Amino acid sequence: PIYETLRLFRSLEGFTDHYTNPDQLKAALEIITEESIELTLSDAQVAGANTIMMGAGYATDLSAKQYLEFDRSYTLKAINAFVDAGYIVSFHLDNPWGHLLGELDVFPKDDVIFHFDHKTPMGLAREALPNRCLMGNLDPYLLVNGTKDEVVAECRNLIYRDGVDILANGCEGATNGKLENMIALGEVAHDQPNVGRVVSIPSLDEVVGK
Repeated sequence: PIYETLRLFRSLEGFTDHYTNPDQLKAALEIITEESIELTLSDAQVAGANTIMMGAGYATDLSAKQYLEFDRSYTLKAINAFVDAGYIVSFHLDNPWGHLLGELDVFPKDDVIFHFDHKTPMGLAREALPNRCLMGNLDPYLLVNGTKDEVVAECRNLIYRDGVDILANGCEGATNGKLENMIALGEVAHDQPNVGRVVSIPSLDEVVGK
C-alpha cells in the first residue's frame, strides 16, 4: 500500500500532514510509489508470479476529496504499472469503503480483482462497480461462531443476492474457524455457477491436497 506506508511511519502526525504539509506529503508519496513499483515488479519476476496483491485500508479514514488528492492517483499509478507489466492485481480493500466506492471505477477493468473485507456490503460494491470482478467477503465471525448452515446461507447470499464473482472470506481466514465451516465455504465456492467473470476454481480435493 502506498498511502498506508507513509501513515504507518508517521503515526499520529500522519493524520495532520494533509493540512500542515500537503506538498511534502505528495512528494513523499510520489517517491514511495516509484520505489514500490520497482521493488514489487522485481520481486514478482524473481518469484515467477502472475498476480500481485495491492492492499488499502487507511484510505477509508479520508474524505472522498482527500482520497482523490492523497491516495487514488498514486495507487492507480502503481496498479497500472503492474497491469502494463502483464500481472493480474488482487486489490485487497480493508475497512468500510462505502463512501469511496464511486471513486474506484477508474482502475483497470479486466485485470484487477477487488477483494473487499466484510466491513463493505457487497451489494453496494456491486452497484458502484457493475463491470468489475468482485471477490469476498464472508464475515470471519461466521467461520468461528456460525453453524455450517449459516455459512452456506450467507455464501449463497453473496453469490445470488450481491453478485460476487469470486466467493472468499472477508479479509483473512479465521485461524480458529470451525473445520466444517471452512469446508462449507470451499464447497459453495466450487459449486458457484458462472455468473460473470469467475475464475476456474479447483476441486475441494485439490485444495486440501487429497
